[in-house]
Amino acid sequence: MGYRMAGHLLRAGHDVALWSHTGGKAEKLAKEGKGTVCATPRDAAERSDFIFICVGNTGMVREVALGKDGLIQSAKKGTVIADCSSIAPNASIEIGKEFAAKGVDFLDSPVTGSTGGADKATLTFMVGGDKAAYEKAKPYMELMGKLFYYCGPSGQGLKANGARLRVCLGLRLSRLLPLGFPFRTLGCGLRTSPRAVRSTKGNSSCVSSRSNPAAARFSRTR
Repeated sequence: MGYRMAGHLLRAGHDVALWSHTGGKAEKLAKEGKGTVCATPRDAAERSDFIFICVGNTGMVREVALGKDGLIQSAKKGTVIADCSSIAPNASIEIGKEFAAKGVDFLDSPVTGSTGGADKATLTFMVGGDKAAYEKAKPYMELMGKLFYYCGPSGQGLKANGARLRVCLGLRLSRLLPLGFPFRTLGCGLRTSPRAVRSTKGNSSCVSSRSNPAAARFSRTR
């Protein structure tokens, strides 16, 4: 997804510093616009005021963000980092504290919409962290997505995304269990950001109210 997301920034004419675990991907992508291939995340941070991360798990985010060649080694004061990975909220909060000590804003910004949404720039962003930093980063997010929710302080974007995933699981279980059971179990998670959870159901790879009547019923349940 990160490859596709970065492509939209390049095609919009931005200068983009690119780093990937797979160097060949960055080299290919750089040819689509004003892209510069970087050897490490540290090198990318030296060239950037706004940074987007999209990797596979919590450990990878820690390495990219805080490792010996990580973003924190060279990120400038005032830089905004938006982590679009789906990781543990508590880990994201701790990573954010490390950056805050350097005057860098770290937003947890998980996205939903899968590769199709990344291709078409129709992703949904659920964002936690400093609201002013979110507003600064939003113009770049708008090149990659269509729905944007500020969910509150650090970690709240990830918690909203976690609630969405639990809804998906509940909808799948509802085919095997009485309808009321999974939703009673999941109700507490929805308090994180009910509007965001309800609104993203049609932009998710695992649930659409058009294809699953249970989703439509649940969208009206508080």
